[in-house]
Amino acid sequence: MYLLKITGNLTTDKIEDFKKAIEDCFNTKKFSFALDLSAVQVMCSTAIGIMISAYKKAKTSGGDIVLIVPELNRELQQVFTITRLNTIFRIVTSANEL
Repeated sequence: MYLLKITGNLTTDKIEDFKKAIEDCFNTKKFSFALDLSAVQVMCSTAIGIMISAYKKAKTSGGDIVLIVPELNRELQQVFTITRLNTIFRIVTSANEL
C-alpha cells in the first residue's frame, strides 16, 4: 500500500497542497493508499470533505484509503469519532499495522 505522509496542519492555507497530493495518487493509478496523519494536529472541515471525496473515488476504483492516526493524537482521534468517520475509514495507529 502506498504511504502518503502529510506534514503540518490541514488548515485552509495548506488545503490545496493536500488536495493535490491526493489527486497525484489517483493520477498515478494509486487507488489504495494510507494517509499518514501522524504529524497533523489540526484539521479543518475542508480537509475532511476532501478525504471523504477521495474515499468515494478510491472505493469506486477498487481501492481503499487507510488513515494513520497515533493514539497520542487524541484531538484528531476525537474528530474522527465525533464525525463518525471512524465507522467509514479504517484507522490504524502506525504504519506497522498496514
